Amino acid sequence: MSLPFLKSAPGETPVIVEGLFAAPPDRVFRAWTDADEVVKWFGPAPHCLETADIDLREGGRWRFAFPKTDGPRNSFFGEYLTVEQSRRLVFTWHHQRLFDDGQRETTPRSQVTVTFEPKAEGTFVRLVHEAIREGDARKGVSRGWNAGFGHLRTMLDPDFGNDNS
Repeated sequence: MSLPFLKSAPGETPVIVEGLFAAPPDRVFRAWTDADEVVKWFGPAPHCLETADIDLREGGRWRFAFPKTDGPRNSFFGEYLTVEQSRRLVFTWHHQRLFDDGQRETTPRSQVTVTFEPKAEGTFVRLVHEAIREGDARKGVSRGWNAGFGHLRTMLDPDFGNDNS
């Protein structure tokens, strides 16, 4: 599996993911903070979220939920710690599984910092996801963020990878 955006070794801490996107910082920031946009790119496949709820303010909460499948229902949630328009986001992160019997399994809190740096070619995005306790969880998070960055690139630049010249 190719992990072109992953800059840290899979399973290592912190998880570092970077990418250059052919759009200005305000556009890329909106893709991260507008629920209608997040559902288009976040996750292992485009459009795989059932819902995205975002209260974009320091102290505001967010939750991304996947549709119910044969197993537990998965979601991610947290709180925004820092919101600097078009420059930086810092938020807490939990992964939760809800089982059919009502039991919940929730990971300990980790933290994500995303920076948006203007470049002549667009926006350089750097994500640092730290304090993930389990090595297997870090590997899963690494693959997930890498896939999401790929879907985000495709969403922001639909011609990326197409040779139409």
